[in-house]
This record gives sequence, C-alpha cells and structure tokens, in this order.
Amino acid sequence: MDLQNAFADPFHKALNSLPLWMDLSDSSYVDSDASSTKVNDTLLRYYLPSPNSTGDVTDQCRWDVQQILNAQNQEALDYLIARDRFWPIYLADSWGKIPDGMLSGNLMPLGMMEECTHLAVKEDNQYVNATFNGQYCFVMYGQNGPPIYEQGQGYKRQAKQSGRGIIGSIPGHIPNLFMGGASSYGTCMPDSCSPDDFKISLNEVLPEGNEAFWVHCHTLDETQVWEAKDYAFMIVMGLIGFLVVLAAAVDLTINYLGKQELRKGPARYLLVFSGYTNMSKIFHINTKESPTSIACLHGMRVLSMTWVVWGHQFAFTMGYVENSFAIPYYFRDVLGQTILNAQVSVDSFFFLSGLLVGYGLMRNKDKMDLFNFIMFYIHRFIRLAPPIAAMCFFGATVARFFATGPIGESTYLMTMEFCNRNWAHDVFFISNLSQQYCLGQTWYTSVDMQIYVLVPLMFFPIMYYRKFGTVWLMLITLVSCIIPAVISEIYKIPLGMISVPQDKAMDQGFLLYGGTWSRMTPYIVGLWTGYLIYRSNKKPIKMESWQVTLGWVTACIVALLVLYGIYPYNHWNKFYGFDRIPDQLVSDIYTGLFRGAWGLALMWVVIACHSGYGGPVNSFLGHPSWQPLSRLTYGMFLTHIFVIILIVASEFRLKSLNHLSYIVETCGTLFISGIAAVLLSLLVEFPVIGLEKLLLTRTVSGGERKSEIQKESQNKI
Repeated sequence: MDLQNAFADPFHKALNSLPLWMDLSDSSYVDSDASSTKVNDTLLRYYLPSPNSTGDVTDQCRWDVQQILNAQNQEALDYLIARDRFWPIYLADSWGKIPDGMLSGNLMPLGMMEECTHLAVKEDNQYVNATFNGQYCFVMYGQNGPPIYEQGQGYKRQAKQSGRGIIGSIPGHIPNLFMGGASSYGTCMPDSCSPDDFKISLNEVLPEGNEAFWVHCHTLDETQVWEAKDYAFMIVMGLIGFLVVLAAAVDLTINYLGKQELRKGPARYLLVFSGYTNMSKIFHINTKESPTSIACLHGMRVLSMTWVVWGHQFAFTMGYVENSFAIPYYFRDVLGQTILNAQVSVDSFFFLSGLLVGYGLMRNKDKMDLFNFIMFYIHRFIRLAPPIAAMCFFGATVARFFATGPIGESTYLMTMEFCNRNWAHDVFFISNLSQQYCLGQTWYTSVDMQIYVLVPLMFFPIMYYRKFGTVWLMLITLVSCIIPAVISEIYKIPLGMISVPQDKAMDQGFLLYGGTWSRMTPYIVGLWTGYLIYRSNKKPIKMESWQVTLGWVTACIVALLVLYGIYPYNHWNKFYGFDRIPDQLVSDIYTGLFRGAWGLALMWVVIACHSGYGGPVNSFLGHPSWQPLSRLTYGMFLTHIFVIILIVASEFRLKSLNHLSYIVETCGTLFISGIAAVLLSLLVEFPVIGLEKLLLTRTVSGGERKSEIQKESQNKI
C-alpha cells in the first residue's frame, strides 16, 4: 500500500462527502481516480475559491488554488511525498468532512484548524509553483442569514420552528442543517485568498435562495487589530491596577512604620484601592458567632451559584456538542432534571436578596430618615452598577481577543458583540424589559433592582404598622402568586421547559422567566423571612422536637416536588415525545405557586438554622469556610458566562454531551470565574465601595457617621 492510499486520499474523499451532503443539486464528483485532477467545480467550491469563478476573485488566489489542484495529480504527489512534503494531503485532511455520528447530531464538521494553520507551502518545481500559508476558515451559509443580522430577532426566528422544547432557542447555539438553520463547516485555503474571494466563488454555485453569510478565517501568524476602545480599556484598567499596587505598597509601608494615623489623612482616599487590604477582606474568615448574623446564608449562596453555573454550562454550550440529538434524553435522569429546573436556583437568590434587605431595614428602622431613604437607593446602584459596567467594557473591547478557536469569531458576534450597543440596558437595569443585553444574566439584576425600588411600598407598612402591614404584605404576596398564573392562562403556556411549544417560548421567556411581575414571590418570601428573623432575635423561637421534624420533612417534600414533581411533563418521553402536555389548569397552578413554595422551603431552612434547629444542616451551611467564596459570588455571577463562552470559542473540537464532562467543565468554569471575580473585586467592586464610605457620609454631632440603612440593606449575589 502506498502512502497516498494509507492517507485514504483526503482530497477526493472530501469532495465525495460533505459537499454532496450539503448541496441540494444532483451534481456529483465525476472521476474518483486519485490520479486525475478532473473534479466537479461545484463541489470544489465548498472548500476552495474556484480558479474558474466569474466573480472578482483575486488573481493570486486563483493561481494558488490551481497549484493545489496541480499537486493532487498522482505524479506530483509522488514527487512531493518522496521529498517529505505532505502539505497537499494535510491541507485536504484538515477540511471538514461528513463526520462520524451524524445520526446522533454531529452536524458541525469543523475540520482541523491547527493542521491547516501550520501549513507553510514554498514550491518551485515542474509540478507546483506556489508560496502560501494555510488559512483556516469557518463557513456558514443558508437561506435566512445568521441571528446577528437581525439583532434581537434571532431567537424569535428560531421560535417559529415546529416542535417543542429548548432545542434551537438557547443563546449561543449555532444552527445547522437539521435544526432548520444554516449549514456550517470548516475548510482550509491559501492565505492569498480572502473571505470575500471564497464567498464570491461559493455563492455562484449555491442552490437558489442560499447565501454564504459568514466566512471567518484564521492564520497562524494573524494579528489582532486594536481599536481605540481597546486601548481605552487597557489604559483605564491599567491605571486602576497601578493604584491597586501603589495603594498596597503604601498600606504595607504604614504597617511597617507603625504610623497608623496616616490612614486618617489624605492617604485614605488611596488606601481604598489597596490590593493587600481588599484581598484580606475577601479571604477573611470570621469564626466568632453573633446572634444577629445569619451564618447559613454563606453556604446557601455558594451552592446556589454553583447550581446557576452548572445550568449555564449546559445552556450556553449545548449548540456545540457532537451528539446534539441526545439532548432531549439528557434530561431523563435526576441530574438532567436538576439542570433543567435550575431556574429555581435563581429564585434562591431572589429569596436571599429579599431576606437581607428586609432584615437590614428592620434592624435600622429607627434610623430611617430622608438621608437614609435616599441612600437606600444610591447605595444599591453604586453597589451593583460599576462591576456590570466593567464587564460590559470588557465584552465590548478586548474579550474578542480570547476567542481563538474555529468558531471563535462567530461565537463572539452572537454574544459579546452586543456589548457595543446594549451596555446601557445592563448598567441601568432595564435589560429584562428591553430584551437587549450585553451580559445575558443581567436580566436578574434588572429584576432585582426593579423589585428593590418597590420595597418601601411593600415593606415599610409592616415596619411601622405591624397589623396593617401584615395584611398588606400578605395581600401583595397573594397577588405575586396570582399574576404568573393569570399570564400562564391567558397565553396558554405549559409548565416546565421542554413541554413549552416554541411559538410560546418567547412569551414564557419575557413574561414568566424575565418579567419582574412573575419573579417577585420568592423575594417577598425573603422579606417575610427577614422580618421574622428580626423578631426572633428579640423573642427566640421555641419548638418541640416533633415540630422541628415536621418542619424539615415538609420543607424537603415541598422542595423536591417543586424540583422534580413535573417530571412527567418535563422530559422526552419515548412513547409521547414532546406531546405529553399538562392540562392548562395544572400549568396555571404550578406556575403561580412553585416559586413561592421554593421560597417557603428556604424560609424554613434559614429560620430553623438561625434558631438553633438546623443541626448538621446549619453546621454545613454555616461553616466559616464558605465566607470567602460567598463574598465572590457577585463577581462570579458577572464573569462566569463570559468564561463559558470564551472557552467554547477557543476550543478546536466539539464536545460530547454527558454528565461527567459537564460536571468537570463546571468545576473549571467555577475556578476560572473565581479568579476573575477576585480581579473584578480588587479593581472595581471594593474600591468603589471604599470610596462610597468616604464620600457619602454625613456629620452627626460633630462626627462622621456612615448611613447604617444602606450598609445593612446591601445584598451580594
């Protein structure tokens, strides 16, 4: 067997596979003899700009492609291989071809980018005369164009597809032929050919109505083009980083000299940037127990963030798996249902937010005056907005430099590119209403801020007029349950995620998932919890053993029913498919109650742990080791989706969909997000909070006093 046969003739193998599958015409390869250079021009154009193109393809590109064709002649191949020059084989071998597992959903043949970009051709002989480097290109073509072309309409267009479930509507999904979207694959061509050269040639032979809309190319020595905004980001972050290091040096010098009085002078405005002090604050562990602190919240916060990241790890990568047809079956077991129903992990954060705000307000209700009322809002904005702005700045500028894989540029354009024009929606907390995002997760902070604005209306009555306020808050709680149930009935939205028809997916996403009016219940339950814990500090809760047991059993049953109770309607059933839809009344009741029920289960956990009835649960959730990670959850919340997207955008191969892989990837995302969160805290979050403490104070009886209301009502994600 000669070497050419050992390599299985990748050039002709490629022409006989992927182009025939993707081309809707009846054209086919004419001569399968490897010694012939006679190829069907239509099929060739799926991989290379044609020398025969009637369009404006550059002469150098035409020449180099012709040399590639010349090199496929058996005599030329024998000549080159005898001299250890295998580039004609490597070039075709790197092309995307019909992959294994097509019937399992392996529908994005990326080829081998690194094999292509490492090619360096320099030939001058009787067969080939060419000098070029390998250039890998990711190609997408279809009839409707990519989602980026209609900003804000991409998901709507996908929602018009037939069928049920979340397939095809998850952000970050690159469509393919069998999901009603574009065909996508990888090819390798000379670097003398531009993306436009390839588009012109390919568009001349594509079936009617199709168009090549994305050709993104990479070479080994390519350089990124820096824009003014990129320099601005690096200058701003560089200056802040310099202040962090300088302040740390001053901080350590003061400690060394023992002149602590210097901290009260002008140096205090610099010391808020100290990386030394702020790092100590992040990783400080307080082992002293306090009757007014709620220790179990640290563990709850970290575990909830882990659950959020786990769910997003799946949601933002499911379009890049080699067994995509297995996605519906991925949810059939306990782990799959835990991921599919991860939206209640977000309700945990709404609950925690309401608890901290309510508890803080109750502790400082006697100090509430006009100044503290104003600071109640100002502090919240200052606390949340600057880190969001910093991440939007990153997404709109240098983030694209980290997307280095075959689908890097496409992934960036479908996600972070929106930061250039949508950042204000995130920073000013309206992204859930406008449906325009830079950071997709900021729908949560928008909802949280909008509820926060309404807190005085909901909670102040119970702070000062207990009987009337109790009735008022109960009424608001009831209304918060009724609203999503009514929306579910009016728009006929089934419960769960999979059983939702795709023509209802947008209604579910905007009205029920991201609508402030539908996410208030766990926040209000948190307010109730904060109120009850404050009262229990003055009058401790006493319970009998049977009451404690009943409480824990009931809370566990309620939580499990919320999480797994809709399993019959929330997975692909081999007998019913996606058509096992619950009665609308069942959907309405579940939609109206499940978020509040989840909040009640968490309420029991917090009250029981804080009152001394938590046992091993409180020992676990309240362990001091959770504290550093708990302080980083807001930073991790803001950074983790970028981490997920940039990792996907830098990978060279599709991944396999299985639980073990996703658990390992989630651990990696948590680790990298944790590092990014530390940097975000040191550069933005802690300095801003420190400056606020210095600047937003007022003089009381000749001394300075910080607003206690805004201190106690702060909430960390």
